[in-house]
Amino acid sequence: MPLDLRTILVSNVITDAVCILVVAALWRQSRNRFAGTGHWILGFACQLGALLLIALRGHIPDMMSMVASNTLVIAGAMLVYRGLGRFVGKRTPQIHNYVLLGVFATIHTYFVLVQPDLAVRNLNVSLGILIIVVQSAWLALRRVDRSMRGFTRGVGAVFVGYGLVSGVRIAEFFIYSHDSTDYFLSGPFEALVLVSYQMLLILHTVTLVLMVNKRLLAEVSSQEEKFSKAFRCSPYVLTLTRLSDGLITDVNEGFVVVAGYPHAEVIHRTSTELHLWDRPEDRAEAAAELRQSGKVHWRKYQFRKKSGTTFPGLFSAEVLQIENEDYVLSSINDITERERDEEALRAYGLELKSKNEELTRFSYAVSHDLKSPVVTIRSFLDFLRRDLAANDAQLIDRDLRFIQTATEKMGRLLNELLELASIGRTTHVAVEVSLQSIVQEALALVAGQIADGNVTVVVTVQPYLVTGDTERLIEVFQNLLDNASKFMGEQSAPRIEIGVDSEGPEPVIFVRDNGIGIETLDSSELFGAFKKLDPRAEGSGIGLALVQRIVEMHGGRIRMESAGIGQGATFSFTLAGTRRAPA
Repeated sequence: MPLDLRTILVSNVITDAVCILVVAALWRQSRNRFAGTGHWILGFACQLGALLLIALRGHIPDMMSMVASNTLVIAGAMLVYRGLGRFVGKRTPQIHNYVLLGVFATIHTYFVLVQPDLAVRNLNVSLGILIIVVQSAWLALRRVDRSMRGFTRGVGAVFVGYGLVSGVRIAEFFIYSHDSTDYFLSGPFEALVLVSYQMLLILHTVTLVLMVNKRLLAEVSSQEEKFSKAFRCSPYVLTLTRLSDGLITDVNEGFVVVAGYPHAEVIHRTSTELHLWDRPEDRAEAAAELRQSGKVHWRKYQFRKKSGTTFPGLFSAEVLQIENEDYVLSSINDITERERDEEALRAYGLELKSKNEELTRFSYAVSHDLKSPVVTIRSFLDFLRRDLAANDAQLIDRDLRFIQTATEKMGRLLNELLELASIGRTTHVAVEVSLQSIVQEALALVAGQIADGNVTVVVTVQPYLVTGDTERLIEVFQNLLDNASKFMGEQSAPRIEIGVDSEGPEPVIFVRDNGIGIETLDSSELFGAFKKLDPRAEGSGIGLALVQRIVEMHGGRIRMESAGIGQGATFSFTLAGTRRAPA
């Protein structure tokens, strides 16, 4: 039974329609991932349109059923070729194919309207198809990058098949004579050609689907490998848990290092079993938010290690589906070091603020106390100029004495300022020495003042050793003893006691007197430069500022206690490295 071309054509229409649906599904699946799939739909639609126009031959104008239909065949092949180029990332200018399409349509029109010839039209179609499929096969098999040839090899083979069928059809034109002018009466050869094209269309659709899915699988595999490496190598704590019950299915090395659990000890256990959350209510809060919004970002919680110690962490998580079940990918950034640094920065900021305030007070005091002798000198220079004019020897001598006193005072102030500024910069080698010897050195320096005031000094520091700059430590006791003996007032039995209180966590050295006492003052005022406890007393008021600087330089702190006027005063301070001497 001879093959009926109309029946085959109807079968082609049905096959092409099904293929379009398959390619449309492929486009919907991959349009956001791969370029070019939309061109394939348009190319297949052109083929279907061409078949419909051919099937209507005899019922519509010849220009539609012969010229337009076959032009759509070539245009469809061009679109498929262009889509393949976009898919593999090898876009090529198409101007030569547009010229081809125009030439093809012109020739076809001529052999439809001017000199009707079915055989020449078939030759024209075969040549047009051959030119396009040769370009397509070359692209899929040779031009494409080596890494993608495994994906495109099947498609390239189908294009080779199209080329072979077209080549056989061209060869048949030159070998045999052709008398028929009705396409549907072309005979079994054209029927076989049409069937061959139909089978190639089916193979083309299958190979396109396979090509896309192979590339998709390769990219998924690559993404899985990237995710796996990122998961394993991340310095953060990463866990993959089941949302429904918190069952842990995987953890990374960061988890093992930070939490202290071996990998095998964690898998298939829950975070509740392992007590990973320091507060169960925190876990409940995070889980509730994940169920509601699907994500949690940068929440600070406390977590617990295997050792039982806790650490602060920034928790982030998102819900993802694995085999139709909700899982949670969680990240915990251990911020222990960051919080420690922030705390140190805050402490530094407070210290800096304190230093700035001290500098402000210091600048004010310097300007105030240095201004006084300068004013005195300026005033008595005016007096001296006037008294020299009057040649009054007695007043001249008075003026010179006042100027000399003022300059000596300014010299003392400048020397003490230099001494204060040098604390922390100019130091001697730190050595360990007995506290007793330091106190005795200081007592020797103020012995005259102690004797003049008839002050009794009691020293009970014998068993203790201190480490530091010996000369600076002597200055501490010298200044404290000088202050204590200076402010005894009318005390009939003046007494100074130097000892060590060892009741607390570290030894506290104290210098206690029974003198006039001190009104309660802010420590910044008490130990401020140029701050005099008695404005009428001699001196610059730098002594206590020096004491505080030296104590702090030795890693200690100092404070003063006094019950009030007439109740005496106690200066207590610590020094890093103070210890009881071995027996």
